Amino acid sequence: MSSFDYNSSMIKAAFFDLDETLINAEHAHKAATEKAFAVFGYDYSEERKKSPNHISMGKRVYDNLKARRDGAGISEEQMPMDKLLDIREGYFLSFMKDEIVLLEGAREILEVMKRKHIITAIVSSGTKKYVELVMDIFKLRNDIHFIITGDDVERGKPDPECYLKAYDQALNELKDLHNQECIVFEDTESGITAGKKAGMRVVYIPTSTSVPPINYLPDYTIGSLLSFKTEVLI
Repeated sequence: MSSFDYNSSMIKAAFFDLDETLINAEHAHKAATEKAFAVFGYDYSEERKKSPNHISMGKRVYDNLKARRDGAGISEEQMPMDKLLDIREGYFLSFMKDEIVLLEGAREILEVMKRKHIITAIVSSGTKKYVELVMDIFKLRNDIHFIITGDDVERGKPDPECYLKAYDQALNELKDLHNQECIVFEDTESGITAGKKAGMRVVYIPTSTSVPPINYLPDYTIGSLLSFKTEVLI
């Protein structure tokens, strides 16, 4: 694991990915997608074997589902994307309260950011409805300045659009903010790539399903949010 550079400029804004970074929603995602595929007569557990896991990790729900559908050789006529999205979201939102958990260290690090007056945002590939529901379930609204979701961008991760939008919004509160004073917390290669392309420092928190980054490397790698050294903050 790489160490922290305590001599670098201090952090003034922190942008957190949501799934598998702040919360674990893996079971809800999988169950909702299985149910949605079943509506069209397909067994998701079998169809997902036809495409590698990394093609969808960290991406918007639309991009994720389309990659899985297309990778399984299922056509738009057989499984229209708009219907698939609507059906899946209905199942997913119904599963959320029982299936998602806040990850170890998440509440603690958000409290530290708040005490140190760090501009804090959730930058997620999920929908706005999903992210807002998560904040309500775990009572995070007082810890988060704003959110950027998959609904707010035209191009999902690994494109840097989401993090550049977060930077632009943070500038409204801190006019002299520089990209390198922003830190991104991510668990996927696509998220790391987006953060690095946006000119920000990236903390990588790998999970059991993470694919090690190749093209864009994180600045720091930690085992969990509890391992983050807050000395790099202002």
